Amino acid sequence: MATTPHVAERLRAEVLAHCGPDAPPTYEQVRGMKYMRAVINETLRLFPPVPLNVRESRAEACALPHPDVTYPAAEDGRTLYMPGSTTIIFLPLLFQRNKALWGPDADEFNPERWLDPARVAKFVANPSIFAPFSAGPRICIGQNYAYNEASYFLVRLMQKFDRFTLASEVQPEGSLPPPEWKERKGRQSTEKIWPSAALTLYAKGGLHSHPYHEAGGIVISLFI
Repeated sequence: MATTPHVAERLRAEVLAHCGPDAPPTYEQVRGMKYMRAVINETLRLFPPVPLNVRESRAEACALPHPDVTYPAAEDGRTLYMPGSTTIIFLPLLFQRNKALWGPDADEFNPERWLDPARVAKFVANPSIFAPFSAGPRICIGQNYAYNEASYFLVRLMQKFDRFTLASEVQPEGSLPPPEWKERKGRQSTEKIWPSAALTLYAKGGLHSHPYHEAGGIVISLFI
C-alpha cells in the first residue's frame, strides 16, 4: 500500500463503509469486503508465504500433462517423462508470476484482477495456478484462519491510518535491493524491498514504513 496509494485509498473506503471508524469487524462484514480479499490474494500471489515447496512422485513412472506455452517442448507436442519416486521442487513464487498464466501484467500489483469475472474464471478453471497455501489433499489447514487474521488486522489498520510510505532511510545496511536490479526483468526492476526466504518468505532487514492519519487538518505520522 505504500507503493500503490490508490489501493490504500480504496481499501480504506471499503473498510469505513462496512465497519465504520472504530468497530471491530464481524465475520459477515469480512466476507462482504470483496476488495480486501482481492488485495490479500494479490499480495499472496506476488509474495507467497511459502515461495517453494517439495513433493515426491508416486512409485510408478508417468508422463506429465502438456506443459504451458512458456516451456519450449510445448511447440512439438511432447510431454515430460516423470520417473517414479522423484523429488519435485515447485515454486509458487515463479508460476504465480508467469505471464502465460496471469497475463502481460503478471509482475504488477493489481487487485482488480480478482474482481474481473473473465480473469477469475481462468483461475477457477485452473486453480493450481494460485497456490499460496499449496493445493490438493495437503492444502494448508490454516488457510481460512490466515485469511481471517489478515482481514482483521487490515480493518483495524485502515480504520486508523489514511496512507503509508516506505521508510527506506531506516532500513538496515544491505537490506535494500542492489542497484543492478534496476537493469533486470520482472519485478526486480521496480522492487523497493528485498524479498528473501528461509522456510517462509520475508522482507530482508524487515519492512519499515510511515503510516499517516489526518484529523482536523493535522497529519499524524508514526513509524512502524
